[in-house]
Amino acid sequence: MGTRIVMGLAAAVVVAGCGGGPPRPAASLQPLRFLVKEKPKVVEKGQMGATLRIMLEVMNPGPHPVCLRRLNIDASINGTSLGWTNASPKTETPSGGHARVPVNFSVSYLSGGMSIISALGADSVTCSLQGTTVISCADAAYAPSPTEFPISVK
Repeated sequence: MGTRIVMGLAAAVVVAGCGGGPPRPAASLQPLRFLVKEKPKVVEKGQMGATLRIMLEVMNPGPHPVCLRRLNIDASINGTSLGWTNASPKTETPSGGHARVPVNFSVSYLSGGMSIISALGADSVTCSLQGTTVISCADAAYAPSPTEFPISVK
């Protein structure tokens, strides 16, 4: 019985030591830069609507790698609104690097979807985005510290 008590105390000391240590510092995060370099694409057509994909080029100008956790975007094509979408891409972008992030929008034919889809066939398509993004530090030496920044792509 004495052996079990000693083993139990040793396990309690090890467990108590695992969660300790000083808290990690928060990294100073910079807003990501977003570009739309290619035309949105129709990725799925249905009887009532379609799914459009906008490929975002995401650039991280900051000194720390970041994780793109959430996007809340209102998009329009040639001035016609696609509406809002929420995405959780969980894409990591290295310091000074970039990543491509696909964002899907569901568009109803009844609310102007046909005019948007036909506009995608034109030579020139203007895509604009407004909204917010949430990023966090992806460097294990720092606390994740999720931070929200505005997005504006014209």
